[in-house]
Amino acid sequence: MKPRKFIKKLFIISTSVFLAAILGFSIYVGTVPKDRLNTDYLDGMYKTVTVTDIDGGVLDNYYLGRDSAKINLSRLPQHVSDAFISIEDKRFFEHHGFDYVRIGGAIIHNLKSGAFSEGASTISQQLVKNLQLSNEKSVERKIKEAYLTRQLEKRYSKQEILEKYLNIVYFGGGAYGIEAAAHLYFGKGADMLALSEAATLAAVINSPAKYSPIRHPLAARKRRDIVLKQMLDDGKITSAEYGTALEEDIMLNDAPEQRIQAVYMAGMLDQAYEILSLGGEKSLAGYKIETYYDYDKQLALHNAVSASIDGAANEYDRRPSALSTVISNGTLGIEAYYGESAYSLTRLRRQPGSAIKPIMVYAPAIEKNIISPATPIFDEEINYGGYSPRNYSRTHEGWITARRALETSNNIVAVKILDYTGIDYCKNFAARVGIEIAEADNNLSLALGGFSKGVTLNELASSYAALANLGQSGTPSYIRTVTAPDGRVVYRHNNAKFQAMSGDTAYLVTDMLRGTVTSGTAVKLKSLNYDIAAKTGTVGYQKSEKNSDAYCLSYTSDYTVGVWLGCIEMDNEHAMPKNVSGGTYPAQITRSIYKALYDFKPEPFTRPASVHNIDIDALALKNEHKVVRADDDSFARYRTNEVFSERNLPKSKRVSIRNAWQTHFNVSALIRNAG
Repeated sequence: MKPRKFIKKLFIISTSVFLAAILGFSIYVGTVPKDRLNTDYLDGMYKTVTVTDIDGGVLDNYYLGRDSAKINLSRLPQHVSDAFISIEDKRFFEHHGFDYVRIGGAIIHNLKSGAFSEGASTISQQLVKNLQLSNEKSVERKIKEAYLTRQLEKRYSKQEILEKYLNIVYFGGGAYGIEAAAHLYFGKGADMLALSEAATLAAVINSPAKYSPIRHPLAARKRRDIVLKQMLDDGKITSAEYGTALEEDIMLNDAPEQRIQAVYMAGMLDQAYEILSLGGEKSLAGYKIETYYDYDKQLALHNAVSASIDGAANEYDRRPSALSTVISNGTLGIEAYYGESAYSLTRLRRQPGSAIKPIMVYAPAIEKNIISPATPIFDEEINYGGYSPRNYSRTHEGWITARRALETSNNIVAVKILDYTGIDYCKNFAARVGIEIAEADNNLSLALGGFSKGVTLNELASSYAALANLGQSGTPSYIRTVTAPDGRVVYRHNNAKFQAMSGDTAYLVTDMLRGTVTSGTAVKLKSLNYDIAAKTGTVGYQKSEKNSDAYCLSYTSDYTVGVWLGCIEMDNEHAMPKNVSGGTYPAQITRSIYKALYDFKPEPFTRPASVHNIDIDALALKNEHKVVRADDDSFARYRTNEVFSERNLPKSKRVSIRNAWQTHFNVSALIRNAG
């Protein structure tokens, strides 16, 4: 075939393929649902939600998510707008929603690098994405984004779009919008931002986790300098202004009490959107939300975490992220919820480690009359079809009571009890107190917190509150009531509890967890010298000596307190050192919280009338590994006292061994030499 004919034929084929592709894409675009731009929210942005604390006081609106305080573009210094336009969308005032020059440049860059590392979203595109779309990377989402962007550009002026963008973009730390960010980082309104501060905020939005001036000051400064250089190149600032701003340090807000409520507010707003089925696509403008927020308790969490967190840094000087919560046992109101992290902590799910044992293992086994606190179980090396759990100490104690196993957080015993009680029974039990476990999780590692989905700290704390409430469980809430703009109360937290387990079971586990404080892994709380129950938990980082998560869950008769430390970035540089375990820094933080909560002794735990103290035969327990009542004439040194539910009382020594076996489960014998 002649070259000219070949080229002509190739051109026809290529053109046909191209036109077919265009036609196919057009047909596909036509099938994608066309969303309507949420103009209700955009037009009502300056009406804010009213939020009150537990005493009815109105809270600052700087940290109320997308419904936070807004500011007019006309009030902002020119260098604020210029900073964002220079680094995010320098042809903002020239294009009609899409920067084709930048798109072309991004395509060429990505082809050269072999990776899709550079994007080309305009401020208009970012606004509609933040407002109505998810972060899903799909052709359908991009088509919706393009359609909504065109609607946005047709309806609003460039100044209006820029203003709305600055009032909705996320700056990290729970701050949405430049007004909230200015207060969070610099303790001032956005209308007072200096050039260096404006450039810093423009730097943050590229990646709040990476460029937070609080968490990563050096990275934030480098990124700020890039913004300043871009402003200089664009002719937005002079060389003198550039040089002066470049030399300035990032001076952060030195009044942290102005930002300690941010994480609580983020969690509260998540719940509000869920209650009202808004899906985050509408404003709460005009609504009144009454919360359980207690500033004194919130400050106590902040102070306790701040006083200890630096000491938990690893060899790379990386501090762990932290989260803490206080739930009222009576109302199940979340009265304080504080976090320190560059990431959003409102829906954080992590493996609970040994902190799940009271809920997943001991309470179900007691409820099913499988064990009592005195039941002896043999701690040994075990293997269940290739699963060989190990104790944290890497040692074995031989015969050990269930009480002592929980106090010392023995892993082997926990796995044995779960195996004998039944995985399905234990999962259903945990679900009744609010612990969500994936249906596919059907293995014995559940005893040690091996959850594929993980749990939130509030879910875990709520399950402990059920123990404090003698088995009554309910749903914790940030919110007491929600009132619509027309005055209707559309939500009320009625604190409806139900009996998830018997009061006997709850009290027996509580009594065992008191021992964890007096002589177990939570011994740092012992100095509080009042009735407190607690359990620690630690999750190892991969197969190393480091840790990824550390917990201390605890409760008094009044409050349930949860503390978590962990590395969200699951890499060696951020993993916590071995000395950061549940019994160290989380327990230390917990102790500080209780010292702030109480200047008096709380009421002791209430014991049900159906729980009895019984003297059992210490020799039979030690030598025969059986739980039997002590004879009336036994010497005191051959007795030991334990608590029992009346539905599972130990039998007398005079009952034959055969009958005793039939009427009282001796788990130790049944599950010895497991596997």
